[in-house]
Amino acid sequence: MSSNGCYLLSLCFSCDDLNYKKAIEQSLLVLSEEKSVCSVIIVQNLHGTFKFDHEDLDLYREKRIFIYFQEGKGLSRSRNLGLEKSKSNYVWILDGDVEFDIPIVSKLIFSLRNRSEKKSTLSIKIKCTECNKPYKNYKNKKMIKKSDFLKISSIEMIIAKAEQEKREVWFDEKLGLGAKYKGTEEVDFLLRFHGNDKDSHEFLDLFPAKHTCLGENRSRPEINIFYARGALLKKIGGLESVAIFIYWGVKFSFRWKNASIFFMLYEGYRHGLPD
Repeated sequence: MSSNGCYLLSLCFSCDDLNYKKAIEQSLLVLSEEKSVCSVIIVQNLHGTFKFDHEDLDLYREKRIFIYFQEGKGLSRSRNLGLEKSKSNYVWILDGDVEFDIPIVSKLIFSLRNRSEKKSTLSIKIKCTECNKPYKNYKNKKMIKKSDFLKISSIEMIIAKAEQEKREVWFDEKLGLGAKYKGTEEVDFLLRFHGNDKDSHEFLDLFPAKHTCLGENRSRPEINIFYARGALLKKIGGLESVAIFIYWGVKFSFRWKNASIFFMLYEGYRHGLPD
């Protein structure tokens, strides 16, 4: 089915032991319709409730669902394990609480199967679970500048596996939930993956998945995430990064009533992420 393994697309879920069952349920909906797709589910046993024996895992493998237990915390570590275990042409990065629109997923599969121009990464669009409206204001039709990567969320990312292996780019495990800097891992990955080759990314005008958009489901960001955001701007460079720096500093300082956000952005912009 695939030049890079068994399948065209891997649904690559990062879950904890409280939401992995939903990932299984959503996977089954897709896999029952699309034979060229498999599901790779990485489970962090954060609450100690994940208990699977080998017979259970074998039964799911027969259904093209491959479940792995992750040692230690970290969303980026989970993403990397999922990339490592995926045997497919493309890998769609997902969280455990997404819901699929099956007819649109089928359109996505058709697009991936019949592509005339190969891209290294792609991004889809998502809707809010609660209101069925777009998750954000999607404007981009094509990649124009490096800062356009800032608008891409992790669960919108589809990665060409062969290119990822060729370039040897992985998620930075210092970034993301469960790490020191709790965010920006997807944009950091894309900036390092593409370098100045932004034209090898494509925006797809498809809404194949939904995700919660309720504000109360999101926690107040920790202050050091703004250090990581400043480090992203250092990678982007140029006058535009300075303009974004000022915009973020004003916006988030007022939103969270914390003037030290400016300082953390500056420190990240000045020093970048530590090795």
